[in-house]
Amino acid sequence: MTIFNLGSIAFDELGQFNGNFKDLIEGSYSGRLSLSFLVENSVESFGGCAGNMAYGLGLLRCPATLCGLLGTDGEGYKEVLKSWGMEVQFLTLDPDHRTARAVITSDREGAQIAHFTPGAMNSGHSFKLPPAAQEGDLFLVGPENPARVLQAVEQAKAKGLRVLLDPGQILHVFKPEELLTLVQGSEVLLVNEFEWDLLQKKTGLNVERLLEILPVLVITKGENGATLYSVEGNTDVPAFPAELKDSTGAGDAFRAGFLAGLKKGYSFAQAAEAGVVLGSACVESAF
Repeated sequence: MTIFNLGSIAFDELGQFNGNFKDLIEGSYSGRLSLSFLVENSVESFGGCAGNMAYGLGLLRCPATLCGLLGTDGEGYKEVLKSWGMEVQFLTLDPDHRTARAVITSDREGAQIAHFTPGAMNSGHSFKLPPAAQEGDLFLVGPENPARVLQAVEQAKAKGLRVLLDPGQILHVFKPEELLTLVQGSEVLLVNEFEWDLLQKKTGLNVERLLEILPVLVITKGENGATLYSVEGNTDVPAFPAELKDSTGAGDAFRAGFLAGLKKGYSFAQAAEAGVVLGSACVESAF
């Protein structure tokens, strides 16, 4: 069984705000929001959802085939991904755009403010499923170019891959009928609580109706762990105790643990347990 992964690959700039965003917003909001705050310990790192998952999978000695987009400055990142044990021959290097970039600032409670520049992800490259993909392989389809996400799920479904859908930060871009198409082509839907609320509003689906379309829904809940819903019943997976240092990438770490667990033959509940352990390890790692 091979793991394939489509998702954002980006350079991150991570910063720490030694306060709480909610205090600034509550104190300054009067119809027009204008914020300014001092960021400490800003560092640059390799990131993006697929990049973060690749790091976690590398720690678990669980290789994956990456299918994303890099830009003119991405050759070095490609070599790093390779050093983590990832298969990189199906990464596309666009000659006309830079690699995507994210600026992410976290506060003391783990809340974040971020902005993302897509770069090569908006270059217009169509998605093509790697020829090596076989029926029964795992394919995590994460946030990337929306058109490519739709193409990826369609192609993977046609070839019999087990699709794990992780729409993440681009969920709001899809039309309701597009979200239904993505869900219908998937075996597992992975979302956090905010994303689940948004998906329900856009599609009208609740848990019961969703499980008539796909077998498994996983909702991650930060320090409260995760809940797994399936036709066989619901399972609450408690968080592994951790000291919060930085929450960046914790959701991607969960997904890496979940993927690795499924590849090793774990049940969905056991894979979710592996996910919360790796997610907890991530938040304890300061940048």
